[in-house]
Amino acid sequence: MLSPYLRPPLRHVLMSGAVAALAFAMAFASGYLFGRADGAAGTGPLAALGGPVERVQSVLSPPSANSLLTEEEQRRFHVFWEAWGIVEKEFYNRGGIDHQKMIYGATKGMVDAIGDPHTAYLTPVNREISETDLRGSFDGVGIQVDMREGKLTVVSPIESSPADQAGIKPGDVVTAVDGVSLTGKTLNDTILLIRGQRGTTVILTVLRPPATDPLTFTLTRAEIRLDSVRSKMLDEGVGYIRISSFSSDTGTETTASLRELLTKQPNGLVVDLRSNPGGYLHAAVQVASQFMNDGVVLYQANGSG
Repeated sequence: MLSPYLRPPLRHVLMSGAVAALAFAMAFASGYLFGRADGAAGTGPLAALGGPVERVQSVLSPPSANSLLTEEEQRRFHVFWEAWGIVEKEFYNRGGIDHQKMIYGATKGMVDAIGDPHTAYLTPVNREISETDLRGSFDGVGIQVDMREGKLTVVSPIESSPADQAGIKPGDVVTAVDGVSLTGKTLNDTILLIRGQRGTTVILTVLRPPATDPLTFTLTRAEIRLDSVRSKMLDEGVGYIRISSFSSDTGTETTASLRELLTKQPNGLVVDLRSNPGGYLHAAVQVASQFMNDGVVLYQANGSG
């Protein structure tokens, strides 16, 4: 059903007549918004799917053992259990089967089959990394990385972070962490190796193309703050706000930036959301509320009809 999402009761910045124009530079087609519910929400891997967790968990038990599934649902899952049984019985290396990995893979495949780019299954590791980033701080060395052609590549060091101060540069390729090769590891595997408790050290082995000799960086982990909002005045008196993600503090950071810019009486205002991957729904609502009068910010549809 559709229900109005009312703006939160916050004192929002009022746009005065001095602001002649408001331009939103948006490139948000691939963005995600994670809804965060307050209260006793589930924290396990299945909780990331939303909905009644106990009902989803019941699917992971054989039909004869669960009473929550209807007869039709049990029929649908017969093929799943048939395939599971064949693997258990016929796979040549049964001792090497990772059953938890099989469950995660099956669940991911089920969700991916929906065909909705904004619906995804998060394993516990993926969820923890995502939520840590959205909280606005984490313990690590301060590099933004991406997996490119199977290589962990530095996109950018975070300003004033241990990695930045040590001289790590965009385009560097991290080949090992504490002597452990990253060959064959996933992006999340590598992130977990690099992150750790502040004050501890980590050794990164790095290649800097086109050089072939590796560089070694010994870094001390620290608290890394992720500022999701940056602002400045551009030429011709135009205020500029860059929102890189919708994290837990984005709403308050946007309010503070707007107040500072408005003291300079800008002729216009640009809010730049390019390459913003998304984040918390409540943070996006708070940001939108800065530019709207009281009323409905968005309508939210759920599975009730």
